[in-house]
Amino acid sequence: MAEIPEDIITVRQACELLHVTRQTIARYMETGRLRAFRLSDNPKGRVRLSRRDVLALLTPYQTGGEKTP
Repeated sequence: MAEIPEDIITVRQACELLHVTRQTIARYMETGRLRAFRLSDNPKGRVRLSRRDVLALLTPYQTGGEKTP
């Protein structure tokens, strides 16, 4: 059984952090891009996510051009 992290958040909180829909979070979980933890053995049970894992999805924005001094 996977160890549940201390910084767990709900799917709704993850949506708010990333400004995405629940469907996007579900797709990230289905494709393995985001680890999820069920609170019960029920396949339709509540899901929690690691805040750290959610924030790791963010990447810094970089422009294509070179910076000038």
